[in-house]
Amino acid sequence: MDTWPTLRTHPSVWVKLTCPKCGRRGQYRLATLVERLGADCRMIKVLETLSHDCPYRFHHPVPMLPAGCQATFAAHPST
Repeated sequence: MDTWPTLRTHPSVWVKLTCPKCGRRGQYRLATLVERLGADCRMIKVLETLSHDCPYRFHHPVPMLPAGCQATFAAHPST
């Protein structure tokens, strides 16, 4: 049985993304992401899709851009 969280199981109408490394922040409407990616899209795939253009995502030959994207989903309030 697949237990990965999906867009279908996301607890909010907003999907919020943040990266402590580069300061990137954003929020995306759940309905728009479902239309684009499908309700059964795993959240890890959503994260990869939304951070595809991150300069830190893969090893970068420029020393000032170290590898290692730290994008993650921002916490949602419990209410």
